[in-house]
Amino acid sequence: MRRLFLAALTCSICLATAADGAPPRIDWPGFFATVGATGATWAPELKKLDGKPVIVRGYAVTNPPLEGGAFLTRFQHDDPHDVEESDLPFDAVAVVWDRTIDVGSVPVRPTVVGTLRLGNRTYGGSAVMITIENARPWIDPAQPASR
Repeated sequence: MRRLFLAALTCSICLATAADGAPPRIDWPGFFATVGATGATWAPELKKLDGKPVIVRGYAVTNPPLEGGAFLTRFQHDDPHDVEESDLPFDAVAVVWDRTIDVGSVPVRPTVVGTLRLGNRTYGGSAVMITIENARPWIDPAQPASR
């Protein structure tokens, strides 16, 4: 009887997660399986999500700016030197906004949802390995609104 209850509970949790309809959340600790002098290897879980909608939250980078988007990083970051070469962290995420919406100003630590694209890309002279395309701001419906 106890096993039946646990199985039913597990199924209800799975259904509740699936019924929620929210894409999976990704975060910096889960991006790479290995990082070394010769490069980085994607985490298998992240590779499975390539081309699919995901949610990510990070710190918006103000310098360098990204026309039609934003760069997100794990920690707060700015380029205080304003040099020609970008010194974005290697794991910075380029967020390219959905062109059908006007995003306006970006908060310090936005949460966005969009399509995950893995692979080297250059935006405004800055190279990134992770891009979120057709991104939109994400407000978690499970979180109470702040006042």
